[in-house]
Amino acid sequence: GLALDVASVASVFISRWDVKVADKVPAELRNRLGLAVAAQIYRAYLDVVGSARMQRLMNRGARPQRLLWASTGTKDPRASDTLYVDHLIAPLSVNTMPEKTLLAALDHGTFDAPMATTGDAHERELQRFAALGLAVEPLGQ
Repeated sequence: GLALDVASVASVFISRWDVKVADKVPAELRNRLGLAVAAQIYRAYLDVVGSARMQRLMNRGARPQRLLWASTGTKDPRASDTLYVDHLIAPLSVNTMPEKTLLAALDHGTFDAPMATTGDAHERELQRFAALGLAVEPLGQ
């Protein structure tokens, strides 16, 4: 059979979501879409990793594909320079960031808690964007 110990990542570009809607949303929703999408993706990812099929594969040596949070440097000069990295702490994930963001995170990042895996805060946030007439899914194209 094929080797099961292959390592890979699925890249999720965070700040790009916010850049696409920056001029279309009120101030209180700026820099929030990327994190809401990330939370939705992470929840779906945990469902896959926790599935019976994936558990069987992992018991045979398979490694789950990890999520790679990319584009986590803040593009909005009004936002915290650690905005994304502060909120993207999650088991089975990797964060790639520019050196400037890494140094800022080491200096004053607030790594208080891992990303929530329960609750519906991210869904409510996504509904706020939908209420403005923004279809989120096509933005990912």
